[in-house]
Amino acid sequence: MESRENEILLVKALKKGNAEAFDELFFLYGNRIYQFTFKYLKSKEESEEVVQEVFFRIWKKRKNLNPELSFKAYLFKIAYHFILEYFEKASRQRAFKDKLIEESIKF
Repeated sequence: MESRENEILLVKALKKGNAEAFDELFFLYGNRIYQFTFKYLKSKEESEEVVQEVFFRIWKKRKNLNPELSFKAYLFKIAYHFILEYFEKASRQRAFKDKLIEESIKF
């Protein structure tokens, strides 16, 4: 069976709550999402966490999935947003630390 047709069938089954379809989609795309996030985050632990968060979100929102749209593209879009959140959080933390250092030097 062609992969796109298989993906549609798996997403339809996932939408109905089929855990085996979820596992199969994780098997198909989990490593790809990991590799994608690792290129940006350069952290095994953070990349693994993003993969877990992406698939957790998929499971929670499974009833809203549209099998006719690219599931792969949807996964990567979610992962991309998690990567952005990671860098925004890191930036805020750096700014906070810099401010603390600046304030402590004043005294």
